[in-house]
Amino acid sequence: MTRTYQELRDAVLTYLQVPSDSEAEFTRGTTDMILVAANNAMRSGQKRHDFNFLAGSVQVSVDPDTGADWTSLTPTAHLRRIEGAFLVETAGMAPIRWTTRQNLANEIIRSNDRSVSREWYPTDATEYVTDTIALVEGNKIYLHPKPDVATTVELTGYTWLADLALVGDTNFMLEYGFDWVMWQTLVELNYYTKQFVARQEGNLPPPTQMAERAYLDLVQWDDTLFEKQMHFVE
Repeated sequence: MTRTYQELRDAVLTYLQVPSDSEAEFTRGTTDMILVAANNAMRSGQKRHDFNFLAGSVQVSVDPDTGADWTSLTPTAHLRRIEGAFLVETAGMAPIRWTTRQNLANEIIRSNDRSVSREWYPTDATEYVTDTIALVEGNKIYLHPKPDVATTVELTGYTWLADLALVGDTNFMLEYGFDWVMWQTLVELNYYTKQFVARQEGNLPPPTQMAERAYLDLVQWDDTLFEKQMHFVE
């Protein structure tokens, strides 16, 4: 069964014991505060764990001078963390190193420092200068050495989950972690409703512990599901 935002919203309102004729109190202007809380909850979960369901790749044209913004390459697949970089060529994709400008400078200096005992070969400095490397600086990505024309690069990593917007919207977190999204939405919403107040007679604390347990269950399920599908070649 597909779990949707409408089901989440109904569950939250029921848990808060809000009658149907009072639902309007969770809307300010045109803003659905339950929707805001749900999206905040899911965004916080993505910051804590690299969900395999969000692994993906995007292609971008890197300008020789201005580079490219790797955090907003397409309207629906915003990368939040880079895992790998590939040059897109006619014959296929060629993996390339990616690092920061400072790390590259440090490696070149180290490879040229013959006074330091190291594992580097003397030719390493030349390789660092001539091999294509993706340089990441904040939200920008450049290529080194600088190409003559715009170059297509494919970046792999983890994307942001698209925010919920409509009552019929769904995603893997609602489908497989509905309990966590519900509890965490209630926790987020408590800053607005003040429904749960700790150490006040007759009230309960916000369900942070139940949210945390459900979140850890979702993370473990995500990890285990994909680990069992991986095949290693020895």
